[in-house]
Amino acid sequence: MKLRNEKQMKKKFFFDHIYKAGGSSIERAFLEWLGEAQMSPGLVEPATDALMRYADKILVTGHFSFSPNQWFDPERYALTMLRHPVDRIVSHYYFAKRDVGLRGGDVSVELAKSLSFEEYVHNDVPEIRNHLENFQVRHYFPLVWDGSKDLSQDEQFELAKQALHRYDLVGVFEEFEDFLIVLAIEAGWLPLEQIPRVNVTSKRPRLVDVDSNILRHLEELNQLDIALYEHALGLFQSKRSEVLMRCGVTLSDRTFNEIAHTRNELPHYSPSPCVTKPKPADYGNRQVELLQANLRGEISLGAEVLSGEMVCLRVDFRVHQPAENVALGIVISDHDGRKIFGTNSKALGKIIQISEIGDYYGEFRFRCDVGYGRYRVAAALHPADDLTGKMYHWRDEITYFSVEGNMGYFWEGVANLYPTLQCGSLVALSRQSLSLLDASENWPRTQSLAIHTQPLTDFSATIHLLGKIEQMEPNEILALEVEVCNNSTQTWGATGLRAVRVSYHWLDNFGQILVFDGERTQLSHSVQSNERMRLWATVKAPSIPGNYVLALTLVQENVAWFDQMGCAAQTVHICVR
Repeated sequence: MKLRNEKQMKKKFFFDHIYKAGGSSIERAFLEWLGEAQMSPGLVEPATDALMRYADKILVTGHFSFSPNQWFDPERYALTMLRHPVDRIVSHYYFAKRDVGLRGGDVSVELAKSLSFEEYVHNDVPEIRNHLENFQVRHYFPLVWDGSKDLSQDEQFELAKQALHRYDLVGVFEEFEDFLIVLAIEAGWLPLEQIPRVNVTSKRPRLVDVDSNILRHLEELNQLDIALYEHALGLFQSKRSEVLMRCGVTLSDRTFNEIAHTRNELPHYSPSPCVTKPKPADYGNRQVELLQANLRGEISLGAEVLSGEMVCLRVDFRVHQPAENVALGIVISDHDGRKIFGTNSKALGKIIQISEIGDYYGEFRFRCDVGYGRYRVAAALHPADDLTGKMYHWRDEITYFSVEGNMGYFWEGVANLYPTLQCGSLVALSRQSLSLLDASENWPRTQSLAIHTQPLTDFSATIHLLGKIEQMEPNEILALEVEVCNNSTQTWGATGLRAVRVSYHWLDNFGQILVFDGERTQLSHSVQSNERMRLWATVKAPSIPGNYVLALTLVQENVAWFDQMGCAAQTVHICVR
């Protein structure tokens, strides 16, 4: 069903989908209202990343996770639906057991297929406990948690209740039909003639047919979730009454469905108040604190790496209090916020034990088979087996790196998949009608990746300004022709980590340095011993008028300045007017 006018088509929505709480059916309803082109796919990722990647879609939907103090996009109508926790767990188990194929690494699904329901609900495997114990409270409370301290379960519950008030519409599974009608009236759409039912769990028992001891055990595990569900039910009932009042009728007059379908002018919702865009997440109790991180390529020797080279991502952290069973994790995302890789020490089969306070590091080494572009890295330190949301420290954008080149043959895209190719005929032919010829016969079989110039030991050189300059404007940038001569026995490398470049200092008339790191000018090629080179060097004037001394010199990056190693700079007196 199409929207009724252009104004309504500009409305945007954010649907936070709880597992086994009717979310697939709600997405199907949106599909009929909006059409597939206006919706994101069903996502499983942090909400911030999803909203960034699918900002142009009317609906962003999925199983989301939240950072502390996560704000919704103020232009989106935020909605979610809860389900009674015991009923949700029964549905989740039988759905995993009978309706879902094997998923590599999804322990909760794989064990559901091999365990009886009683064995499942008494299992202590963390991935199962995550679904069994107050799952919905733990999902919502980070929305209003500042991440500064560990929380008791009661504190998590209170924050989860507050979090529900950030949604424009909170529903409960047991009021599913009325939920869709409220949504339609709020958005200004006609309610659907037929309520969709998607991903329904097959062959699950009714609750009355489940062992009462198992049900009591699940109720004991989910006291907070049950209370949160009752709170959500109250929120929905209040919202439904508000919508009825706006329609000017009561349920005693006719059914809610009749009201929605016979209403001529349906009211429209108002977007939530504008809020500040969230900053990169940085939270935790800091018992173990992230300090810094850097990524270094083994060929590039820096954070501008080649696709295909081995890299080392080092994370430094400080232990303020001894900690057991610590997991160190990383997440790498691309420029669009799309998560391209994440792992942690536990997933790699290791748990970190720290018995003394001090500074430590962890290093992840991997082949960087990703495409050209800029990437950001998040890091996390947390208890390896904790399911309560406890976090020692999480930092988004702790470091960055970029992929600037490629090792080997050309390819494009997000990741290198290293394909091979075979071709043949679909039917048997009497003669060979297809051949694969070698297109790369004349291609170069070597590729220069980098030149690792060694630190110079001889800084003998001369540098001459070929023209005259006496005056500059404040902040003026000039190109000055200079000639440099390599008077040493060593080659000056023009590229790489230790490149030699032309630069300068600004001094006052008494010889005091005012600007030490001047603009850099790269050499056009490596300069051999006794070779001369002319080039145009860039110079930027000081911002304040006055009389200055320009000291032209050379620098080997990450090693030394030539004038500090005994090579005289050329000095020029300049008046900045």
